[in-house]
Amino acid sequence: MTKTPARRRKKDPNVYPPDLNRAKVEKLIAYYDAHQDDDVLGDEVVEANAAAYVWVEVPQDLVPKVQKLIANHRKSA
Repeated sequence: MTKTPARRRKKDPNVYPPDLNRAKVEKLIAYYDAHQDDDVLGDEVVEANAAAYVWVEVPQDLVPKVQKLIANHRKSA
């Protein structure tokens, strides 16, 4: 009787910090994905930053121009 070769697991291409592995990282991701930003940060942090920042979709070809505008704004502030 011929033995069938054991199935080999594909080697994980990711490099993890000490004390972490794929399973632990997946647990962390699941934990934080299950929470809303408000839950994780706390209401006071979200409220304080809400007035200062706005999320905007920008076409990819305009990103460098927007980055320049932001840099110029920070220099002048």
